[in-house]
Amino acid sequence: MATEAFTPSKKAQNEREAAGFEPKGADISINWEDTPDALMQIRRNKNNSGHGVARVLLSDLEAVRKTSMFATGLYWERRQIPDNPYHGNIIYGVELPKHAVKAGAAFLAASAKIVSE
Repeated sequence: MATEAFTPSKKAQNEREAAGFEPKGADISINWEDTPDALMQIRRNKNNSGHGVARVLLSDLEAVRKTSMFATGLYWERRQIPDNPYHGNIIYGVELPKHAVKAGAAFLAASAKIVSE
């Protein structure tokens, strides 16, 4: 999986800020895989699966957050949206420097497991 798949855009940060969401930062969309329907949902939504579909374990997110660089600044949430009850975000907090965001995205990309069709 490409690092870009886990790298938030400046637009994402601006949208999150404009909406008043906490924690402040830039996010990437994810689907929580509660049921097999979550996988079908992400495959149907080409806006969120442009880089492909991959699985990142919660334990991988927790491992990243245990490192000193991410002790604060890496978050995740469930934020349902219309027609997608599985939607959530991985959030890189505003307190993270740019190199930390890149490092976090690279780690998540390396730990992601591609989900074949």
